[in-house]
Amino acid sequence: MDKINLDELFHQAKNETPKVSFQETKAQFTSSVNQLSSASSANGASSLFTTKTWTIMITTLITAIGIGTYFLTPNPVQKEETTTPNKPIEQTIISVAPIQEIEVK
Repeated sequence: MDKINLDELFHQAKNETPKVSFQETKAQFTSSVNQLSSASSANGASSLFTTKTWTIMITTLITAIGIGTYFLTPNPVQKEETTTPNKPIEQTIISVAPIQEIEVK
């Protein structure tokens, strides 16, 4: 379609008298919106969404508290002592023989 044809169609639509008034359209739109909202409330869809949202938020909060507690509290693991009892230390004496000089002939 060219621009002239579009301009002509818009001019015809602008000059045509409306078949339904604005007030009637507004009333019909408002009543249909109210019917949709009351139907979703009757189904429990809005309360399900609220319950779902609260469940996700509480689960996230509990998980965050659990992880924070796990990493921020000290670990109470007892260490075993690895010291030896008081025993005398054994000494080893190494004797070294003197090096003999060899005469070269």
